[in-house]
Amino acid sequence: MFGIFKKFKSRQHAEPSVEGRRLTIHTMVAMAAADGDVGVEEMAKIDEIYAGLTGTQIGADTIGQIAYPFLDQRVDIEEKLRDEKDTLTADEKVLIFKSAYMILLADGLVEAGESLTLEAIERGLEMSRDDAQSIMNEVEAA
Repeated sequence: MFGIFKKFKSRQHAEPSVEGRRLTIHTMVAMAAADGDVGVEEMAKIDEIYAGLTGTQIGADTIGQIAYPFLDQRVDIEEKLRDEKDTLTADEKVLIFKSAYMILLADGLVEAGESLTLEAIERGLEMSRDDAQSIMNEVEAA
């Protein structure tokens, strides 16, 4: 997993808008929640991945402040992304999908719920299958 961070540190995404950051964090949390509860360790991993992709460390506490109300509301991530996708730049959409995929890979096991959540994220962003696969290939090649 750390090899992924080394590669992306030299190819960071621009810091997203406030809305882009919020949706990125919500999407990563939705992915982390796909295989169970989201605890402190997962919040730290979300912060680590976000910092590796953007160069900005938010802090696990701040991520928790963004994430826990989202989790409590049991928001449908596909619907949320579909509703808000027009507020995102193309780079923010790539960042969202890439960060979600990196969360999926973080524990070394891909469970059915995680695969379904990743597909929902892809649909919510209205991303083509080829574009999604390209992003996944890039992450895996790191």
